[in-house]
Amino acid sequence: MRHGMIVVAVMALINARQAWSEDPWADAVLEYEFINPVSGFGIPERTLGEPYSGGMALPNNQTVASLGTAGSHITLKFNTPVTDDPQNPMGLDFIVYGNGFWVGNNPQRRFCEPALIEISADVNGNGLADDPWYVIPGKRGYTQAVLPAGIPQPSPPLAGNILNPNSVDADPTNNTQEYDWGYAELSPTQKKYLDNYVRPDDPFKVGLTTRSGGGDAFDIQWALNLPSGFDHIDFIRIWSFIVGTDPAFGSISPEIDAVADVAPTVDADADGILDEYETRMAETDPARPESTVLALEIPIEEGGSPSGTVLGIASDVQGNSITLRSSGDRTGVRKYNCIVDILPVAIPVGDITSFQKSGAAREFQSSEPDFAAAQIQPAEFIITYISTEIAGLDEPGLQPYRHVSGTFTQDGISGVVVNTSANAVAFISHYPGIFVLASTPGTGDDAVVSGPPVGPIAILAVDPHATAPGPVLFTTDIVRDIDGHIVTNGTLLTLVTDGGVPTTVDASITEAGHQVRINNGVATFRVRVGSAKEQAPLTLNLYADPELTELLGEESFSFEIAEPRPMSLSLFTTFSVFTVILLTFLLFSHVPNPKPHFWFHPD
Repeated sequence: MRHGMIVVAVMALINARQAWSEDPWADAVLEYEFINPVSGFGIPERTLGEPYSGGMALPNNQTVASLGTAGSHITLKFNTPVTDDPQNPMGLDFIVYGNGFWVGNNPQRRFCEPALIEISADVNGNGLADDPWYVIPGKRGYTQAVLPAGIPQPSPPLAGNILNPNSVDADPTNNTQEYDWGYAELSPTQKKYLDNYVRPDDPFKVGLTTRSGGGDAFDIQWALNLPSGFDHIDFIRIWSFIVGTDPAFGSISPEIDAVADVAPTVDADADGILDEYETRMAETDPARPESTVLALEIPIEEGGSPSGTVLGIASDVQGNSITLRSSGDRTGVRKYNCIVDILPVAIPVGDITSFQKSGAAREFQSSEPDFAAAQIQPAEFIITYISTEIAGLDEPGLQPYRHVSGTFTQDGISGVVVNTSANAVAFISHYPGIFVLASTPGTGDDAVVSGPPVGPIAILAVDPHATAPGPVLFTTDIVRDIDGHIVTNGTLLTLVTDGGVPTTVDASITEAGHQVRINNGVATFRVRVGSAKEQAPLTLNLYADPELTELLGEESFSFEIAEPRPMSLSLFTTFSVFTVILLTFLLFSHVPNPKPHFWFHPD
């Protein structure tokens, strides 16, 4: 069926998905030519903004643009240049998302309609895509000579219902390697999960890289004939270039959903969310782990989230925390991430009947105002306190109250547990907000007053597989005094590092050296580890005093260096043609969409 041709040079930049100037997505359509796009899907602005998907085997056509047959193309602009950053995972710089999918949920067989990529930089600074273009040839080594006419279906086939040729050849050692890479719309798009849309999938390996959003990732340096010093791009052009038809879906027409700038592997607060995603998308603080992004559900490829699964935990250095848990399958229109933060606040004005307010007040912020409405369990909160905050109150009788519209309530609060030895109150709440601890008059903190800490203290890396360069989270074992009592919350230790720099906020600017605070019996802190040729050595010392007279603990570590994956120019050469078995195509019911249609709305 012929759908016609659309040729447009876009003078006023299309911005239908509200793409922000500092976000990681493509920001504007400069021009496009769609030849016979699938009816109803030739909408160029759908390539802007964040991708959306139903999963690796469930393509979502709601937000894709059908480019059309060979010769069709679209030119996109980034307001913030995409840089060839050596800190990017595997050295990959940008990701193109489409609606390919794993056939039968088998990563060795995928339906795809590949597109060829060209890149360009705004060398003359006029904001127009009128500087030289450079093609990324991909595994098959195509050059700009194939454009705009395109090529017939190659052998082994590149488009359609494709079984990975490596999985059926005579070499069993390459079964987990992709035969084709370096083209758009080869790979599926994963469901949204934390910051996965700025984390690339390994294009050379079958399956999905952990925490990746799927799609097809590219290294700027893969492009042919780049001039010396070419280190960023401002424009990307995506071409339909394979001439042919698919028995199930008709003419080969790539469908493009989004293009993303890869985030460098930098996570200063070790909260598991890359700093660039925090600053460019979530608007959280990359220096504070409690200001972060938690999941509302976990894709099956990442382990899934049956009822009771911990979806995420955010905690500050004092031990205040928020934990989200799954309540099982979620359905319908929904969000996939929750932005949270924990902040100290002034004691709210107002009285609590029969109770006195303590000095312990915390604000638990959440982008989800009602956890049940978000289809997860009520959140688990912990408020920690120090002795002075509950002076004159009955410690075992502490209760959390939420401040709402000038009044205090326990509506939606349950499961209160007071841990007097840890100076913490845990509870469950259907809602976030400002909470204050209150109780009846009493003797205050009855805990045994400990003496100064004594050694030896063990120092442990929370993630023993952490790599350098970057921040690493450390903790101690339980710190006790000479009588075996757990040291009082708030006790300071002096941290001395060799081979790294502390990134945790200094707990006391009046004391010499870098101070870390004991909370719930342990000291937790982060150190940015430097880099060396092959290993990054680090030595940590904890002292009982700023004068460094009493050493409590000393540990040495060596972290592997995470280097970008090197690329050989030989990968661009022509490869031998494999004999391929006859592919059996799955039969799909006829639908007037480019691929099976599953409805998921964006966040």
